[in-house]
Amino acid sequence: MKRVLRSTMAMSAALVLLHFSPAARADQWCQGLIRHVLTDASGNVMAVPSFRGDWVQVCSISAAWKGISVDICKSWLGTLTALSLTQRTTTMFYSGDTACNAIPSYGSAPAPGYIAINPE
Repeated sequence: MKRVLRSTMAMSAALVLLHFSPAARADQWCQGLIRHVLTDASGNVMAVPSFRGDWVQVCSISAAWKGISVDICKSWLGTLTALSLTQRTTTMFYSGDTACNAIPSYGSAPAPGYIAINPE
């Protein structure tokens, strides 16, 4: 009897913990074309990816931005420029569960985890 009671209590505790655990994140691999690229007077690098259809900040070439260093940003600016000129498809990785077409615009955008030039 004690064994059944302990087993039932353990299962109840597990269910309670499962109920209150945080929701799993669904990271996003957003694919599309880079329609426009700009660098503003403050050094902010922004792009209009086709999956979003609005300006999103990617990084800054004047100071670290949301964990992205200036050196990485300069590399990404070159990648974005090449993608814009060649119209090759990109994949931009975003951590979190916001859909690609709903990523916040301008400086409210999260920093991407990477920017890839997809094979043809």
